[in-house]
This record gives sequence, structure tokens and C-alpha cells, in this order.
Amino acid sequence: MFEYFPVETAPRHFKLPSGADFSSIVELWQSKREDRPMPGWRQFALQDFVGWHARMALSEVMPSRDDVRFQFFGSDMVFQQGDDLTGSVLSKRLPEAYDAVYREHIATMLRAPQFSLGYVAAASDQDRAKTIAVMHLPLAADGRTINRFLHITCWKTPSVNVLSVA
Repeated sequence: MFEYFPVETAPRHFKLPSGADFSSIVELWQSKREDRPMPGWRQFALQDFVGWHARMALSEVMPSRDDVRFQFFGSDMVFQQGDDLTGSVLSKRLPEAYDAVYREHIATMLRAPQFSLGYVAAASDQDRAKTIAVMHLPLAADGRTINRFLHITCWKTPSVNVLSVA
């Protein structure tokens, strides 16, 4: 379901044949690293994500280090998911998906700084994309210990560009 890539992977690698293009977000993330393995959320400004707001989420790694809580969940993601996960703990809100996929995915992402790229099914039965490309990028307040993830989605439908914040 997910492929993992070193954080040094060239941004052009993430311009996908499916039409999803994460190259600009990877380039932005890499530019904020400076001399550290990873940037922290504070290295970014919301303006850095113009055009992506509705298709992004930010999650915080729980103290147990095996789950995440969504701090915000963009409006296009809400529409595709069929639910706003802002403020939700992943394992509590989506226990079946967590057990089937995300428990191991989170553990893998926490092992070392890396990007992940996957394709997930949309929960919404609306007239929208049914498969969504999603990129997960690690964030570290101290530059070394992952404490958040930036989640970015791509598909070929228009965005309303609204952000839900907890």
C-alpha cells in the first residue's frame, strides 16, 4: 500500500504518471530542512501551502509513539474521507483501517526520516475520485525526533481550499 523513500529523494521522482504531482511539496519540505534531518512544523508558514490547504492534514504523534491525532484535516480530505478527522486519534476514529494498515505504517515511518507514498480508497461515495494518492512527510520539532506528519493528497478534482483547524 505504501512505498518508502529516503528524504534526499529528488522532488522530480514524485511527479507521478497518474497526474498526482508532489514534487513542489517535496521541494518545499527539503528546503526547510536546513542542516537537519527533518524540518519542524514551525519552519513552515501556512502561506507556503497555497493551493494545497484543502488537500493537506497535520497529525501529531501520540506519546505512545504508535498512533496519531489529527490537528487539522483539509476540506477536500474531509469530503473524500466522508468525515472530518480534525482532533481525532486515528486508532479510535478508524479502528479497522488502523489495525489493517496504519499501525505498521506509523511504526515504519517512525523508524527513520523517510517519505511515504501510497494510494488509498476514498470513503466518500460522492462524484469524486475513488483512489487518492497520499504523501506522508515527517516533521521534527528538534530536527531529529519525529513528532508530526504532514499528509498531502492529490487527485484531479477541483479544490475548495478550506482548512478545518482544531
